[in-house]
Amino acid sequence: LVPGEVVVRVDNAPGNARRIYTGVDINADVETVWNLLTDYAGLADVVPNLVSNDVVYETSGGARIKQVGSAQVLPGITFKASMIVDVGEKVGGLAPSKIRRGELDGAAADEDALRRAERREKLERGLFPRPWAAATSDASLTRDITMVSAPGEPGDFTLYQGLWRAQPLPDCGIDGGDATRLTYAVEIQPRPWLPVALVENRIARDIVANMEAVGVEAAVRYR
Repeated sequence: LVPGEVVVRVDNAPGNARRIYTGVDINADVETVWNLLTDYAGLADVVPNLVSNDVVYETSGGARIKQVGSAQVLPGITFKASMIVDVGEKVGGLAPSKIRRGELDGAAADEDALRRAERREKLERGLFPRPWAAATSDASLTRDITMVSAPGEPGDFTLYQGLWRAQPLPDCGIDGGDATRLTYAVEIQPRPWLPVALVENRIARDIVANMEAVGVEAAVRYR
């Protein structure tokens, strides 16, 4: 990854669904990035495409949040997505069994072959997409945040589930300090009335903008 430059990839998935992968190296230590992402009440002040991010209740390792996001899908047409998401925090990384092909995490793999295979694989609630850029294979240095649309709650997605991953890059900051590799892999499946092809590029661009904003704010707080 190029420091400060967000990279993004969008892959097809069966059933009106997509998998979106993003990553960026941030000029701030992992503690700063982690504290920013887990400040759920204040996240809408940082992330530009969050209209609101209201904490319904907190748990010992996360929270339930009501999110409203906004995206302009066509000139003059704005899509506002509302959903209830369950957020989980995992210092030490999510168990490989809960990540699609998690046993390959941090290992060399034929990514082209994996992408071809995963395009044929349906989304499965609770099985999160695998981050596609790793800074370390040491699970003890990994911090994960899972987000999944709560079943039975109203919202604009049949399924929305993503995995934020923050890993340290010691002494790799542009000023000699520490840096963080932040990735976000998400699976989206809108309700049947909304073709995913209509919103996929807009959602991908908004995720890039959100990660850029997180990177800028984290770098300011780290100074």
